[in-house]
Amino acid sequence: MSTSQVEVLATLIGFLGAGTFLLIGLRMFLTHRARRLRGEGGAELAEAVTGLRDDVHALRDEITDLHERVDFAERLLAQQRDSADQADRRLGR
Repeated sequence: MSTSQVEVLATLIGFLGAGTFLLIGLRMFLTHRARRLRGEGGAELAEAVTGLRDDVHALRDEITDLHERVDFAERLLAQQRDSADQADRRLGR
């Protein structure tokens, strides 16, 4: 085989390989698009969204609980501070 024939053959093999990958990619894209249009996989997505909503609600509940605890602790500290201030005033400090 001459050099020019090898170059032509190599070019053809390259084009065939690239064409094959292009067709495989196009098929994958069209399959994905068809599934999406038919609604397949929607149940999994809905389930995931429901799970995330439950997580968000649980986090909100935890934040609310923590907020109430902080408020309680602040009230206790304020009461102790007020008691200490009153005791200091009585003793003349």
